[in-house]
Amino acid sequence: MQSVEDAGIVRRSHGSWVTSVDLSVNLSYSKPFLFAQRTTVTSRMSDPISERALYIIHCLDDISGEMIDKGARFGGSAKRFSVYADHKAYLGETSDPSSPKFIHKIAAGPIESDDKKYMIGSFFIVEATKEEAENFNRNDPFFVNQVWDRVSLLPCCGFYSPLS
Repeated sequence: MQSVEDAGIVRRSHGSWVTSVDLSVNLSYSKPFLFAQRTTVTSRMSDPISERALYIIHCLDDISGEMIDKGARFGGSAKRFSVYADHKAYLGETSDPSSPKFIHKIAAGPIESDDKKYMIGSFFIVEATKEEAENFNRNDPFFVNQVWDRVSLLPCCGFYSPLS
């Protein structure tokens, strides 16, 4: 039986674990990521975790506290805004290829409430090893300061197409 850690991380940022299914795949590609044509993928259930793959990091905020209304759009929790500048600086640092903290982000951004009034979470799609994706998430000021109530890290089967 797989441990929760081996099954793909689904955890609360405060340390408690939620079970998940391992959906890991081995992605072999050399073309840019475009969400177009699916490539052949093979299961990597028994392969080493150190392989590079696409990972989705889905984070939902702790919205139990005060919510700040910024007008028409982009409000959020007081906790989120208290470390927002640190989070943005961290994202900048991890986007610099010369930084030891660099991680290749395919897509990233806030998750909004249905009315688009509040930021209620964050998402990232990264190309990395599982360990790199975990470290990227654990070092984010939103994680460190418990802005996120729930974090899921799941392997992703990407879709690729050559640029022509």
